[in-house]
Amino acid sequence: MLNIDGLVTGIDTKSVIDGMLEIQQRQIDQLNSRKQGVVEQKAAIGELEVRLSGLKNSIVQLSRAGNNAFNGRLATVSDEEAAAVAVSNSAVPGSYRFTINTLAKAHQVASNSFETDDAEIETGTYSIRVGSGEVFEVKVDDANNTVTGLVEAINNANGDAAAALINDGSAVPYRVLLTSKETGAANELSVTFTPDGGSSADAVEFDFDNPVEAATDAEIKLGSGLGAIAVTNDTNQMDDVIPGVTLDLFRADNSKEISIDIIPDVEKAKENVTAFVESYNEFVTFVDEQSKFDPATNTASVLLGNRSVAAIRDEITRVVTSLVPGIGSEANRLSSIGITIDDKGLLQVDSTKLNEFTKSGTDSLTRLSRLLGATGTTTNPGVRFLLAGAEAKASPLDQDGKITPYKLQILSAATRARFLGTNAVQATTIDQSNNELVVSIDASPEVTLTLEAGTYTAQELVEHVEALINNHDDLRGRTVAANLEGGLLEMTSETYGKSSTIDFVSGTAMTALGLTGDEDEQTGQDVVGKFIFNEGTEDEYTEKATGSGQILAGTEVGGATEGLQLRVTLTESQVSEGDRIDVEFTRGIASKVSTAISDILASDTGRISQINEAFDDRIESIDKSIERLNSAFDSRREALVRQFAQLESTVGDLQGIGSLLTAQLTSFRSL
Repeated sequence: MLNIDGLVTGIDTKSVIDGMLEIQQRQIDQLNSRKQGVVEQKAAIGELEVRLSGLKNSIVQLSRAGNNAFNGRLATVSDEEAAAVAVSNSAVPGSYRFTINTLAKAHQVASNSFETDDAEIETGTYSIRVGSGEVFEVKVDDANNTVTGLVEAINNANGDAAAALINDGSAVPYRVLLTSKETGAANELSVTFTPDGGSSADAVEFDFDNPVEAATDAEIKLGSGLGAIAVTNDTNQMDDVIPGVTLDLFRADNSKEISIDIIPDVEKAKENVTAFVESYNEFVTFVDEQSKFDPATNTASVLLGNRSVAAIRDEITRVVTSLVPGIGSEANRLSSIGITIDDKGLLQVDSTKLNEFTKSGTDSLTRLSRLLGATGTTTNPGVRFLLAGAEAKASPLDQDGKITPYKLQILSAATRARFLGTNAVQATTIDQSNNELVVSIDASPEVTLTLEAGTYTAQELVEHVEALINNHDDLRGRTVAANLEGGLLEMTSETYGKSSTIDFVSGTAMTALGLTGDEDEQTGQDVVGKFIFNEGTEDEYTEKATGSGQILAGTEVGGATEGLQLRVTLTESQVSEGDRIDVEFTRGIASKVSTAISDILASDTGRISQINEAFDDRIESIDKSIERLNSAFDSRREALVRQFAQLESTVGDLQGIGSLLTAQLTSFRSL
C-alpha cells in the first residue's frame, strides 16, 4: 500500500484518512460485536442441551418399561452365617422359609501311602475324569516318576481335578489327595491307570470305596409341612429356586429354619423421584438465569427474548404438570404424590405426602409406575408388555376418558427347532472309530464334538451328546434339550425363532445315534402377528408387526404401535385366528418428558438443531457482511491514499512553480 506523510502540505493525512473511514470501521466493529453475541448465545444453547440431556438421564429409571425404579427389591435372610441372598427385580415380594439339609461338596479321594515325598512310582498313564466331563491324561515317565512329580503333572494338566501331597503324620505319611474342581453328586472322580511296563515301583492307587469327601449335592427343603419341597443342586449357589432369588449356602443344619423376606425397594423409587425433581429444577433455573434482565445493572442475559428457548421450557413444564389420563384420579398427576410447582416454576417435594403415598409398598409402586413410567397391560397372560420406543403412542381415550386398547391378533406362535432322528439310538461302545460328531446349533459355525470313550446305554449316549453341546466353548449361550422319543434321538433348541436351528452335519458317531446324514436342518419360527384398528367397520386397517423369536414389535412407520414390543409365550395350540388380545399402553410423566427431550434433541429435526442451524446461518451472514465491508474498507482507504498522494504531488508541483516565479520576479527587480 502507498504511504504518504503530508510533509509537502503539512496535513496529517493518516489521521484524516482514518477519520474519514471511522464510520465504516464502526460498522465492522458493530458486526463483530453482533457475531460475538450470536456465538455466546450458541454456547448457551450448548449448555441448555447438556441440561436437557442431564434431565433425560435422571429419569431413565423412571421412564423405561422394565428394570426400572419401581420394581427394585430388597431381601434379608435370618441367618447370614448359614446363607446369603441376592434378588433381581423379577423376585416376588413375600416371605419364604427353608432348611439347609446338605451342602454341595466336591469328591475327594486319597491314595495309598509312601514313605517320602520323592518316592518312586510306577510309570504309565493316568486317565482322570470328573463326572461326564472330558478325560484328561497325565503321563508319568522317568522324568517325573515320583509322588511329587505326579501331583505336579496333574495340576499342570489343568483338568477338572486338582492334586495335593499331604502328610498324615504316620510312619508312611505321604499320600496324594485328588479333588474334583466341581461339586455335586454327578461330579465323582474316576481314575484309570495304564502301566507302560517300564518300572517295578508301586503305582499310585486311589481308595474310592472310602472317599475323604463324598460327592454330594446341596439340598434345601422349602417349607415344613406335608407338602414341603426338596430342592437339590450340584453347587452351593441356587438360582431361581424362588424366581429372581439367588441363594448362597454356607452351613447345613436340617433342624434350623431360615427365613427370607423380600420387599419392594421403596427408597430406590423415592430417590429416583427426588433426582428427577432436582434435575428438572436445575434445567428451569438455568433457562431462567440465561433469560433474565437485571434492572439494577441494566444487563440482559444472553438468551433473553429467545422465543425458541422459552418454548422449550414451556413444553417441558407443560408435560411435567400435565395429567396422565386413563389411570385413575388417585394418582394421575405429580401433585397426587406431593410434588407441586412454586411461583418460580420449580418443583417442590412434600416428603410427608410422598412417604404416605408409598407406604403400601407394591401397590403404591405400581401406581407410581403408571404415573411416571411407560407401562402396558394385556388381557392374555401369554402376551407380556416389554417396552415402547419413543415413537409408540399411548392408547387413545374414548369419550368417557377411558383407555381404548389396541387390538392384537397372533397368527402363529414362535417355535423352537426340533430334531428327530431316523433310526433308533442303540447301546454303543464309543472308541476312536466312532467318536466324532459335527453339528451346528442356532446358526452357529460347524463344531466338531468328540465323544468320550466308553460303553453307553441309548439314554446315556443321548445325555452325553446333550452335555457336550451345552458345555462346548464354541457353542456358548446355545442350549439344547435331548431325550429319547420312541427310541429315536429327539433334540430341541432352547432358542425361539428363525435363529433356532439344529443340524447334524456329519461324523463317525452318526450311526450310533441313529442318524443317516440325510436328515434336514431343523429351524424354528418367529412369532407372527398384527395390530387391528376399527375392526368390522369401513375404516378397518392394520399396522404391521415383526417377530423375532418370541418378541413381537410394532414396525408400522408412523403408526400408533411403532416401537411397541411384546413377548408372546403362547404355544401353537393356544393360538386361535379369531382371538383378539387387548393391549393398553400408557405414557406417564417421566416417559413423556423423555420423549419430549428426545424430540427436542433430535439431530436433524429437533429444536436445538434448528436453533443452532439458525445461529450458524446468522454467523455466516455476518461474516459475509464483514468480508464485504472489509473489502470496501480496503478499497476506500487505497482510493483516499491515492487522492492524498496526488494532492501532495500537485502541491509540490505548485510549490516548485511558485519558487521559480519568485526567483524570476526577483531577477526582474534587479534589472
